[in-house]
Amino acid sequence: MPGASAAQGDQEPAQEETAELMADALPKLREAVKEAHPTDEEPPEEVLCKFLRGCKYNPEKAAKRYGVYRETRAKLFPDQPAHGKLTPDEDLQTVLKMGFIRILPGAKDRCGRQCIYMMPSRMDFSGGKTPARFARCVFYQMETVLEDVETQRNGITMLSNGMGAGRANFSRDVVREILHVIQDCMPLRLGNILMNNEPFFFKIVFKVISLFMKDKMRRRIVILGTDRERLAEYLPKESTPVELDGTYEVPEP
Repeated sequence: MPGASAAQGDQEPAQEETAELMADALPKLREAVKEAHPTDEEPPEEVLCKFLRGCKYNPEKAAKRYGVYRETRAKLFPDQPAHGKLTPDEDLQTVLKMGFIRILPGAKDRCGRQCIYMMPSRMDFSGGKTPARFARCVFYQMETVLEDVETQRNGITMLSNGMGAGRANFSRDVVREILHVIQDCMPLRLGNILMNNEPFFFKIVFKVISLFMKDKMRRRIVILGTDRERLAEYLPKESTPVELDGTYEVPEP
């Protein structure tokens, strides 16, 4: 099982974005997307730039990821436009209000990455374990956090608090769909995944969910348990939720 790594994770430093770099990469990505999807309306420039930043300015990788993103967005949100801000429907609002995945405004790790807070205990399947319900929520939150250009460049760190989670909060199919969104669809630069207060059955669950993880993601996982001193190596107190002995007051969804 993964253990601690350096505070910056395995991620390579972000390449400095310059006008020259974008002037070279953007036309290549635009052409690759047009070739792959000739009947589609051309994506807005800000969308293409977002994918370039998330894929380290590699047009080929960005085009491939955009294709998966395009297909997944159409599947999860068939009644919404291909680009632009998503509008939550009633069911998505219900899942968002669970608060199992939240953006922490203003909270950054020690490398300047935006913090995303996960609380598995808040995954409520009473309305059904349909994987798409939860995948839509994660997709929406990742779209929202990537509206910020600095987050596109610097990436995110995921902070998990397993306190109170039980087996009833776990679904293999839901986890698989969520991982698909994070690993394959969104142009995310992922720093660390900081696991805190793992439940007693975590080792069993991890063996299952790791089957759906790419090696790159597995290397990002840091198992911290209740070791707050080690957590402080990754997050300053002001970015650490109060329930993890920090000073950040997590807003309710």
